[in-house]
Amino acid sequence: MHRRLGEVEKLISNWCTTAYGQHWLKSARHPGHMLRLLPGDHIPVVHLVALGNRPIFIAPQGSLKIGHRFVGSDQFESGRPLVENEIPILPWIRLDVVTDEALIKGALKMQLTGHVHGVKSPSTLFSIPAHYLLAPKQWPDKAYALYQHIFGMGNSYPDDGYFYVGITKRRWQTRWAEHMRAVESGSNLAFHRKFREERAAGQITYVHHKLMGITDDLEALYNSEKYLIEGHWDDLRRLNMIPGGKAGLRYLREHSIVSKGEVVSPDEREGVLSEWLSRHRGKTLPIMSLSERWQDQAWAEAQICSRSDRLSVSQVAAIRELAAHFQLDEIAERTGATHQQIVNVISETTALRSTPDAFDTGTSLSIDEELRSMQSAYTVLILLMLVSVSKLIGRVLPIPLPLVQIGAGALLAWPTLGFHVALNPELFLFLFLPPLLFADGWRIPKRELWRIRGPVVALAVGLVLFTVVLAGYFIHWILPSIPLPVAFALAAVLSPTDAVAVSAITQGRLPTPLMRMLQGEALLNDASGLVTFKFALAAAITGVFSLSDASVSFVMVALGGLAVGVALSWLLGRLRMWMITRGWDDPATHVVFMLLLPFAAYVLAERAGSICCLAKPARAYSTAVFGRCWSLPSTD
Repeated sequence: MHRRLGEVEKLISNWCTTAYGQHWLKSARHPGHMLRLLPGDHIPVVHLVALGNRPIFIAPQGSLKIGHRFVGSDQFESGRPLVENEIPILPWIRLDVVTDEALIKGALKMQLTGHVHGVKSPSTLFSIPAHYLLAPKQWPDKAYALYQHIFGMGNSYPDDGYFYVGITKRRWQTRWAEHMRAVESGSNLAFHRKFREERAAGQITYVHHKLMGITDDLEALYNSEKYLIEGHWDDLRRLNMIPGGKAGLRYLREHSIVSKGEVVSPDEREGVLSEWLSRHRGKTLPIMSLSERWQDQAWAEAQICSRSDRLSVSQVAAIRELAAHFQLDEIAERTGATHQQIVNVISETTALRSTPDAFDTGTSLSIDEELRSMQSAYTVLILLMLVSVSKLIGRVLPIPLPLVQIGAGALLAWPTLGFHVALNPELFLFLFLPPLLFADGWRIPKRELWRIRGPVVALAVGLVLFTVVLAGYFIHWILPSIPLPVAFALAAVLSPTDAVAVSAITQGRLPTPLMRMLQGEALLNDASGLVTFKFALAAAITGVFSLSDASVSFVMVALGGLAVGVALSWLLGRLRMWMITRGWDDPATHVVFMLLLPFAAYVLAERAGSICCLAKPARAYSTAVFGRCWSLPSTD
């Protein structure tokens, strides 16, 4: 343990010598000092990660987005108010201790978002305002602590889990141990009951302990507790059973849970509630009235349709502003809201315009959202038309087709001309990449490709790896501030050639054997480039690289993509023969099969975790090999 603490101290000390670290340290040393931040600035959290027994590392800092949630005042002690979109945030230090093998493997494979299943030992996360660690002498001798316990499933944004807020004058670790004993003993309090349910369902991958404040000013902690609890009172993720602050004590008295003259400390609340519930079997706590709270416009506007979905007022404002220019995915990325929340805001079904009883998470799409769906369809049609026109221009002008299409795309994306198109990259890849690579794989001579298979594989694997290493060291030499793993990741992005671009640019300009070799290499180099990029990025973030894992991963994804393409073509070829033997030789049906074949292989390879770009040329090659099964019947 002392060795690990020494690691943490050394890492933070080294980090504080960087340019941003020095700026962070100026505020982190002083209680209450906040950094005034705007969207795009670094979030001031030193995020340390311990993956098993591997060396602890500091994760890259995230950037502040419009609508970022925060707890704080709207001005500083200087009295100067915040400017538009400016947010005050305390410097924090966070440590993630990951011990479960499933989570460690997920992190090393860059599964840093979403859910990881099969977790037996949840990760333990600790967060504390930096000045409590950097200036401990300023702590009062007899102080209360405001803390949060958060648990849930996921590893990208822990605060989206279930949470409990408490005040104690003992160590928060002691309170957590008491909670765990209550969980095991069958306590019926909301926090303990929900923890048992989620644990039994395998839905807990982390437990996050946040120390929010340490002070001998109990009144100040009551106010903060009230904000944290009542600010989420209508949120199903909040597991406190009574209001926060002094209102919680009044609640106990008003409902005769304690006598009016009895004094109950914050540490004793759960015990009082447990005793009351044990004496009144079958009863639940009286429901807190929310009628007055719904008169508060700012609070009401923050409640978006579902009791379990909350957005801040600034998020609501940001969504309405961005809706005129961006699509759902971009708005979600910028504001941190879900698609359904964005739809609810755009369709004006916020709590400001509806009663609490009218909430419905299944709200249908508004007219605005239907228009956005039509806009996506128009976008696809415009892009298809642009591709056709660019082909004609490429035949008339002595300019390579890719350069013509790049120019047309730049014109289409020029915002001041009104042609701005916000297109989901995944949709673009799905619509255009499969047919392009399929066509390229179909056209390449199969016998010649098999004859030169040795040089093609050597170029697709060896040349890409050689280029990555050479270019990585060169980038690091030119820009020493870029770490070597990051330089390798950048080189991995640039090293693989593009199959379609090679065909378009070099057509008729190179000897045929050399052209075939370059085309074959361009079709197969995605596996080595993508796997190299993946492990370079993992090494940049975690500081760990395993040559054996990288080699196995390369073989698996490459062979997986090839297997998907070959298997799908063989299966559909057999289906075609089966249909012919039964007289179902309908040309229209087979044309549809041929059109859908590239997209089917793309989806299957993506779901299987293989290289989608290898599945498509493999599928085209196999389809040509099984050509007799796929020759279309006469349409006369």
